Amino acid sequence: MKKKVQKKTNGNPATGDNWLKMFIYSSLLFLLAAGLLLAVALRNDVSLTPPDMGSAIFFYLFSLYTITAGYTNKSFGYVSMDRVGQISNLLLFGPFYGAIINGLASFTFA
Repeated sequence: MKKKVQKKTNGNPATGDNWLKMFIYSSLLFLLAAGLLLAVALRNDVSLTPPDMGSAIFFYLFSLYTITAGYTNKSFGYVSMDRVGQISNLLLFGPFYGAIINGLASFTFA
């Protein structure tokens, strides 16, 4: 009787042969979310005045940093600080551009 040998996988679907499928899937989800956000903004007459590009780039980089920053807690494990960047973006730029900056940062990090 022969035993089947299973290959060990690291559990990350974005590595190996699946990275292109995951990239396409993530891109489509991002475009869908951006389209829905734009449609809701246009329907509700949200002001679409673009923010200052310097501030937007800074808070985009700040969001990337807060996604990677965190600390280890003995009781909870790893605690991420990404909500700090997300909330600050939403408060400073409003729901439309705040969501775009948060989405771009999350998409870039992934």
